[in-house]
Amino acid sequence: MNSHLQDPVSSKTVKRELHAANIYGRVAIRKPLVTPTNAFKWLQWCRDHKCWSPQQWQQVIWSDESSFTLFQTTGRVHVWRTPKEAFNPLNASCRL
Repeated sequence: MNSHLQDPVSSKTVKRELHAANIYGRVAIRKPLVTPTNAFKWLQWCRDHKCWSPQQWQQVIWSDESSFTLFQTTGRVHVWRTPKEAFNPLNASCRL
C-alpha cells in the first residue's frame, strides 16, 4: 500500500497517531440535514402540494429509495472524527 514511500508506515502507527490526536473511527450518524434553508423548502413544498387531488398524486412516481449492490454491505458509512464532531454535517450521512 505504501511501498512507494521511502520509509513505509504501518497501519498500527497511523492508528496510534490518530488516537493520540483524539481522532477515532466511528460510524457516521444517519440523519436528515435540517438547515433553515432546507426546512423552509420542505415547508414550502408541503404548502404547495397541500390541496392536490388524488388524480394529481397518481401522476407522482413513488420511490422506496431501494439500492442494490453487487457485494454484501452493512450500509454503514465510517468516518474518522473527534468525539466533539459527531453532529458536524461533514461527518453525518445525510438523507435529503
